[in-house]
Amino acid sequence: MSIKINSKILNELVSEQKLAILKKPQKKAGNINYFITPSLCLELYNAKVVFSTPSYIVFEFDKVQHVNLLSMLQSIDKQLQYYLRTSFHIDNEQVQIHQIYFDKESTFTIRCSLPSFGRHPSIKYLVYADVNGEDCPFKVPRNNIILTKISVDIRNFWESQSRIGYNLELKRVSY
Repeated sequence: MSIKINSKILNELVSEQKLAILKKPQKKAGNINYFITPSLCLELYNAKVVFSTPSYIVFEFDKVQHVNLLSMLQSIDKQLQYYLRTSFHIDNEQVQIHQIYFDKESTFTIRCSLPSFGRHPSIKYLVYADVNGEDCPFKVPRNNIILTKISVDIRNFWESQSRIGYNLELKRVSY
């Protein structure tokens, strides 16, 4: 179960020392995962699909229409980056941490992985889909589709070659 967060809730988790980041080396030498516990979830509204593959999807938001969301993501990003850097003494000069979102001129995007179910033949993804209040199998949406609501888990940070980024995972969509 994930905790639905905003910048205030994240701040409370950090200040009350209820958030932990665990460092785990990957099999490939030099690569590291930083797992966040408890699991954190973002609920985002009116997300426009701008790119999708079988393994990930990119959502776009207009800066004017979603100014509050952008502000919240900036705050969450700043808090998590600071917490990660101070927890593991990561040098600002030597290691670049990518933002949770990608900033463009009039829009911003977030990239989410699509968790697969593995070998189950009839269920491909571990994403829940809600179409008009009914649970349906998830299918990767076409570009330019606007999803009413999405839930995204902040799974972990990955580190490779002096770069760190977020691993976001799509969990639920509503049409």
